[in-house]
Amino acid sequence: MEDNQNNEQIKKSKNIWLSLLFVLIAILCVWTITSLNKDFSFKSFISFLKGAEYVWIILALICLILYIIFEGQAIKVIAKSFGFNAKMKDGFFYSSADLYFSAITPSATGGQPASAYFMIKDGMSSAAVTATLLFNLLAYTVALFLVAFITFIFSIPMYLKFSFISKIFIIIGFLVEILLITVFSCLLFKAKLLHNICKFFLKVLTKLHIIHNKEEKMARLSEMMAKYSEYAMLLKTRKKVMLKALGYNILQRICLFLVTVFVFLGAYGIHNVSLISVLSVWAIQCMVTIGANFIPIPGAMGISDFLLLDGFSRILSNAEASNLELLTRFLSFYSCAIICGIAVIIKFYLIKKRSKK
Repeated sequence: MEDNQNNEQIKKSKNIWLSLLFVLIAILCVWTITSLNKDFSFKSFISFLKGAEYVWIILALICLILYIIFEGQAIKVIAKSFGFNAKMKDGFFYSSADLYFSAITPSATGGQPASAYFMIKDGMSSAAVTATLLFNLLAYTVALFLVAFITFIFSIPMYLKFSFISKIFIIIGFLVEILLITVFSCLLFKAKLLHNICKFFLKVLTKLHIIHNKEEKMARLSEMMAKYSEYAMLLKTRKKVMLKALGYNILQRICLFLVTVFVFLGAYGIHNVSLISVLSVWAIQCMVTIGANFIPIPGAMGISDFLLLDGFSRILSNAEASNLELLTRFLSFYSCAIICGIAVIIKFYLIKKRSKK
């Protein structure tokens, strides 16, 4: 009992430090953008905010909420195919945990364990949770690659305007996405491969004396992997579920990219911008996401700011690019982390309240 309490305290302390690190990096990113750009001034930024058309900003926030909801719906659809009757609010909590912890932890997939924790607490088996989250991760990666690649094909002139370093990041991003799709597909549908990987890490942790009772843990792992294999094969036969989950992930990506488009329209007004400039903003956000997505957080935060500023500076003045970049990142990333963080706190409270009954 005492060990469990100590572990809980360690986890809480770790999450607090990660949150503080997230805030520190966010401050450093903003400081870098504002200090290195000689054309930027806080006075002009405040003026920029005052001149915005807030109807578009509200639409951007709605898209941000939908971004969180659609991932939750994808998780819900997959989980339901395994007999787990999750509600829409449950999906929102699972999605929020994924997005929040992915934002504050040094890993592109830091949110999956948090989502898994909530799902298991709600009564879903570990094997079903693993299959659900792994397929959703695959669908998420495929969705991002499809939307970004189609955009890239029709936006090569915009890509060519990026700096040489940005172009390299974007191309590497596409290559890494292809690699991730391959890896996730193998892990999902080749249970033996995933089993061997888990066994390897279990042996390493045992040798480091982090995990004890090796034989017992191996037996439990084999039992869970047998069930996982059944869920993975079941999912493979349910094409409609797979397509529906992919569809929700595609909608999720579209909503996130629309946040940037609506911020742009809010900043300059629909009557003052051309269709070409709107499409360019969409293309910039797609390429930025691909270019930074493969880099572990917190590195991706700085790279995202760099790529977004680089892209905007190709269609706007340096001062305008800085203003738009700051507002876009606040709405699309930092606001998302805040909303998801609040949802995670609420879910922890609900779990604690339920455990006392």
